[in-house]
Amino acid sequence: MSADGFGVFGAAVLALAAAPILIGGAAITGTVYGSVKLTKHIAQQRRKSNTLREQREAEQRARLAEQEAEERERIQEIMQSYSSLQSNQRAAMNRINEQMLRSYTSFANEMQKEQNKADQDISRLANNAAIRKKELFTSWKKEIDVQAKSYADSLHTTFGTMKAEVNHQISKFNEMKTQLQENMRLQEYASSQLKDAEAAIHAVQIELGSIPNNTVEEYNKAADYFNKGMYEPAYGIASSIVLECYDYLEEGISDREKKYALIDLLEAQIVEMKAQIESMKAFQFEYKDEMYETDLSMYEPVFKAVISRLEKLDAAISDIDGKTLRDFADIQEQLADIELDIQNCTKLAVQKLLSAYTENDTASDITAAMEDQGYDMDGYAYESGEEGNPIHVNFVNRVSGGRVTVVLSPKTDGIHVDVHDYGVDGAADAQRQDEIRHLIEKTLNIQIHCSGRGTVSSHTQAADLTAVETTNLR
Repeated sequence: MSADGFGVFGAAVLALAAAPILIGGAAITGTVYGSVKLTKHIAQQRRKSNTLREQREAEQRARLAEQEAEERERIQEIMQSYSSLQSNQRAAMNRINEQMLRSYTSFANEMQKEQNKADQDISRLANNAAIRKKELFTSWKKEIDVQAKSYADSLHTTFGTMKAEVNHQISKFNEMKTQLQENMRLQEYASSQLKDAEAAIHAVQIELGSIPNNTVEEYNKAADYFNKGMYEPAYGIASSIVLECYDYLEEGISDREKKYALIDLLEAQIVEMKAQIESMKAFQFEYKDEMYETDLSMYEPVFKAVISRLEKLDAAISDIDGKTLRDFADIQEQLADIELDIQNCTKLAVQKLLSAYTENDTASDITAAMEDQGYDMDGYAYESGEEGNPIHVNFVNRVSGGRVTVVLSPKTDGIHVDVHDYGVDGAADAQRQDEIRHLIEKTLNIQIHCSGRGTVSSHTQAADLTAVETTNLR
């Protein structure tokens, strides 16, 4: 005999009603916990952008120290032209980040207070929390973009002034070269411009770690002209190199600062998302008027994959030189998808948690009833080995040795019950089957439909608990 039934009974009703409340509670708990994590994270100044800046500055100092004194002075003169802008940018970003942290902490504290109100609609509160959290991060991104634009404009003005001076010198050189009868004077001008070009190349290399294409080739060409006494083309090429390096510096520094700002934003999102999942490790909930604590994340193994993805993205944003701004935008889009994954996984985990408790209650009721009828439980297993998945419970009759397996499968609006009677030595007792069916119907207050009455069930795999635990439901 195989019998199946479906019903929404006491424990299932309780679980269905509790799900939205617990999902909302988990979301708010994750938000509050995320705020605490972000506060500690920023207070300890472990932001990746700070670390990357410090590493880069140490490398710059080391490279600069390798230069000859005269060359080092020329390089420093170029870098000092925009160093104050960099300091101002860092200070501005710190202010923006700290303001975001204060706003987020205030928001999280407010959510925690609202959550503790007895008459609060937790589901509505969780939805509002999700909307406001998104607004906070969106507002942060807008402020970052505005500051990046302001910084880029300041850089453009500074390098515009520097390039204007170079162009002024070019014009002056062109005016004077017809009057300079002495070749020695032309040589002096060309020599000075070659040194400026060399300093500009080194400044770019030290600042950005790379130089424009063909720059070294062009410099060698200018030096060759100079060595051959062709000072005018040497001067012209050297001037072009300086201008090109200034353009390269402006764009490179501006893009790099945008990346630093995005790193702060992305890292904060990653810290906050990891905290959401971490908060589930000690998830507290009420079930049948009693408080329990459990690891909610264990009910949804996908969380492990989510953590793995977050860690990979966390490592990826450190590659500031190897990643373009488009790459950082792609990472941001991935994080938005992961945020939705966390929300969906939380819902599934809560549903599985409640299913597990409901299953356990139901299984206990069935076990007690079966024991009264002379059956002992002979083991149980969850499909895929995960609580919240269908549970298979084996029973054996103390006298006859007859074997029965009951399968409880949680659904969205109740629990499905399957009963498989394997009889004794391949033979079935129809009357005994009716008794088992009526027993379970009475215990759970549901209707069970029977097929194959008077025959043994062919679904023997349902009783193989080892196979049940290794069932792949994904």
